[in-house]
Amino acid sequence: MNVKKTGLTLSLPLFLALAVGVIALASIKPTREGVGAAEAQGNTNRPLAEALPITLRRGGFVPREITKPAGDYFISINNLSGVPELVLRFDRENGDRIHEERVPRQRPNWRQHVHLTPGTYTITEADHPDWVCRITITAR
Repeated sequence: MNVKKTGLTLSLPLFLALAVGVIALASIKPTREGVGAAEAQGNTNRPLAEALPITLRRGGFVPREITKPAGDYFISINNLSGVPELVLRFDRENGDRIHEERVPRQRPNWRQHVHLTPGTYTITEADHPDWVCRITITAR
């Protein structure tokens, strides 16, 4: 079965996949700052988390710096660097490692729910020490 509208033909599986995506996007609730928020996976007791979208390109992280108030965040890193396998590290500036994740070519994006308290954090890639995203968290 094909769905046709304004000269565009979609197969039923593609149409259904697009419909599910639209429904999923519609379920994201806006935060008071107007930025998308998502509930932490598997735990409905967690507060809503603001998305922190970050892109990794050949020259490093974009944006390189983020400043936000303390709270729950959903870090979302999209790997467009061309590097086939990454080792992403999320650390407090004082050196404490919060999380490390190996990101293979087959799964180029990394998502992580975090609760951030005031301080400075960094996201780095193990083989590219000059690729740094600095996240400064202020008191509310």
